Amino acid sequence: MGSGEYNDDLNAHFLIEIEEALRAKDWKRMESWSKRWIQLNQNDHRAFHWLARAYLAQKNFQRAAYSYNRVLDLDKNNVEARRFFRDYPSLSEGEQKAPTLENKKNSASDLSVTPEKRKIIAECELNSAQAYEKENLFSDGAERYRKSFHWKASRESALGYARCLHRSHQSHQAIKFLRERLYQSPDWIEGRVLLGKLFFELDQKTSAQREWQTVLTLDKNNLEALNFLRGFYESI
Repeated sequence: MGSGEYNDDLNAHFLIEIEEALRAKDWKRMESWSKRWIQLNQNDHRAFHWLARAYLAQKNFQRAAYSYNRVLDLDKNNVEARRFFRDYPSLSEGEQKAPTLENKKNSASDLSVTPEKRKIIAECELNSAQAYEKENLFSDGAERYRKSFHWKASRESALGYARCLHRSHQSHQAIKFLRERLYQSPDWIEGRVLLGKLFFELDQKTSAQREWQTVLTLDKNNLEALNFLRGFYESI
């Protein structure tokens, strides 16, 4: 099967899941599947269209505006998106930003710290986190990784934070965090590999398989994903 046929099959799968969520009025589920679709393909306006509808149903108008903006980026004459901005003129086109983990306002003391000092603090917290993790003190490690990520949002601190959350029996929080990061950086291979591993360890094998297969669409020779998939097929 060629990559085009593979993507067509996945697109059809996403549509089925989203339509089932729509019938059930399960807006969170619709949101989740729309985000998965976006992670696979950021150039299909349909994914952002369904994400916008999920946010509208949840009365989250700021995020709906962001999603409709993305629809218009890909389909500038989209009737539904343009109607949304006519109905909500205060949410003017082009002004909405993607929702991020860092949307919380920084304190005045944070803002006074120079970029160079932020980097130094982040490295100190990262070193402490790695030491705690090495000693299997995962709750303490998670907190240090979180602080390191706060000062400098590196992928190393993000991976460590998710690992330690998982190992301190906070797996669902770890998955939520990784999904938030992957929403912003869908081509983050290491994060997606780890997300698949967490799903697998929670016995959510279909979700794990999907993440590893997505990794292989980004890097067809990724050994971790190949090995995990091999183990997955041996387990069923």
